[in-house]
Amino acid sequence: MKKIKINIIVKFVVTLFLLCFILGIVFYFNSKPDLSLYIESFMKRLSNTHQNVFVLNIGIICLIFISSLIIIGLPLSYLYLCYEGFTIGFTICAFISQNKINGLL
Repeated sequence: MKKIKINIIVKFVVTLFLLCFILGIVFYFNSKPDLSLYIESFMKRLSNTHQNVFVLNIGIICLIFISSLIIIGLPLSYLYLCYEGFTIGFTICAFISQNKINGLL
């Protein structure tokens, strides 16, 4: 019984992430922003920011862990999952549309 409950939670989380991922792709194609200048400046700054991103991710993980000790942490975790899915979908779509096949590599 416990295994079935865990499987339902995993399916829900994966479905929620994929739904937000697809929503990010749809949002990109509906808005069609010109992001070429932003992407070029991002690629130039990318080599310097690995340590900053690591510290930021550790901070977010600690915040989710601490907030999961109280009841408000569960909705915040799902909102963060939606945010991540949306931004990953939007970013991948922007890279592929700007750089064609090189956006995948």
